[in-house]
Amino acid sequence: MQERRVAICAYFNWVGISSSTTAAIQLLIQAGYTVDLFTVKQRRGSEIRLSLPWFNIVTIPFYSLRRVLLLGLIFFTASVLRRCWDKSYVCIFGIDPAGLIAARAIAKRTRSPVVYFSLEMLVSQDIQNERRSIVRLQKRVVKMLERRCHKQVAFTIALNDRRAKTLLEDNGLPGEEVILIPVSPAGVVPDSIIQSNYLRKRFDIPPDKKIILMAGAIADVSMALELVRAARNWPDDWVLVLHGWVDNEDYLRQVREACRDGQIILSLDVVSQQELDRLVTSADIGVALYKNQGMNIYHMSSGKILQYMRCGLPVIATEFPSLVDQVEASGCGICVRNEREVGKAIRRILDNYSYYSGNARRAYMERYDFASHFQQVLDRIVRQHNG
Repeated sequence: MQERRVAICAYFNWVGISSSTTAAIQLLIQAGYTVDLFTVKQRRGSEIRLSLPWFNIVTIPFYSLRRVLLLGLIFFTASVLRRCWDKSYVCIFGIDPAGLIAARAIAKRTRSPVVYFSLEMLVSQDIQNERRSIVRLQKRVVKMLERRCHKQVAFTIALNDRRAKTLLEDNGLPGEEVILIPVSPAGVVPDSIIQSNYLRKRFDIPPDKKIILMAGAIADVSMALELVRAARNWPDDWVLVLHGWVDNEDYLRQVREACRDGQIILSLDVVSQQELDRLVTSADIGVALYKNQGMNIYHMSSGKILQYMRCGLPVIATEFPSLVDQVEASGCGICVRNEREVGKAIRRILDNYSYYSGNARRAYMERYDFASHFQQVLDRIVRQHNG
């Protein structure tokens, strides 16, 4: 039985669809660690589906709404502390501000080093723009605690250099050590499932039609409704498939209503990572659009883009600086200003498809494979433990 233990504190309800979290767990176990994941009640379809030896999930049956954010965080931290009171950890990962705060509470008891794993940023500028006063006040308190805890970590993990710079400057730590890890699954897609027929069989899509896929959250921030409306004007031999999850029933109703016109398919099936690989590789082009809803979004690192690249799909993405770095700098796709430009981008890609597709998979393997980057984290943990 493994003796070295690490803990992960994840106070959010989408752990099962967080590719970085699941990939990190798998690689930590492969490196010889027992992993204790402390998390909260997951929303439907977001449950973590890892069944591995030396992996323990401790679920706190509670997740607070934004208006009671502090109450939920206090309850979560106290519950986690009680459950790991007699444990000893090589290190503790705190994911995002709430996870970091809980991790530091554990660390005071266990005297373990803390690693700050930043997936979603809480930025002061975004807090100022929060319209609901009770939510804004609670976020300010969380931000204050995050800054204090951030000063006491062994090192920080960020998703790209723009996010790292924003996070460290906002927390007053411009010289903090940071390891950059892409938000992607571990490993490459086997050649055996490249160009699968998953979507064509599932929805009876003829082979002469091009499948344009938008995977991930079907939500306002991902501009699903805008894309559906734009797709009404696409040629008859293009099919738009929206595949993912929804947490707003009213928004889903609007999307369903818009899907009644045109060649648009809505898929809400919950699939495993292997099924997701087959699903994505059966499409021709991947789309990733986002609304600018603050610094956390503007400097985002898109997991769906890396999933597309991993499967060899050319990409069409929003023209944010970090997404331009991912997409156009690697030659795997085109960035657009809005949904109205997507049709023109599709035509450009189809005119030179092998170029964009070849660059997508090549760039993923050379620059974005999670496992090769996470090795830096494993090496740093070993040095920290032995030092």
